[in-house]
Amino acid sequence: MKNLFYLSLLIIVISSCKKYDGDSFYSTYTVQGRLAGGVWNCTEIRNLNNSNIDEIPRFSCLLDFSKNGQYDIRYTTLSGTLNSGTSEYQWKSNKDFIVLNGIDFEIKSLTWKNFIIKSTLTNKEYYFEKWISLDLDSVDREDAFYPFPLIE
Repeated sequence: MKNLFYLSLLIIVISSCKKYDGDSFYSTYTVQGRLAGGVWNCTEIRNLNNSNIDEIPRFSCLLDFSKNGQYDIRYTTLSGTLNSGTSEYQWKSNKDFIVLNGIDFEIKSLTWKNFIIKSTLTNKEYYFEKWISLDLDSVDREDAFYPFPLIE
């Protein structure tokens, strides 16, 4: 009976700690736990249609996911102002996809520090790095006038 309990617990833990194609090994954190709990900074965008790679200046686009299905976004506009807003996200297809602003993104990798998503609409990959402790109100943007191409 005791062994059956431990076996059941092990199966639950392994199934909730999903691994993606771009991940090196299983995580002890759930997908939700890896996504929330820090601020994601976009570092580059790769257009898979023409092999263009845009390196994004630090803090031009920040995503802050909560565990309740919402996320905050901060990004730089063409005029250099910092826009922010709150929206909802949803999981699809056993957490293989995440829906942001009504657009499906395939999750290529989600580790404790890296997050890569691919737009099913534009065939672009977005690369993010996680900042565990970041005060959003005191962030110095690397290029205050860089217009971030919104996640599409």
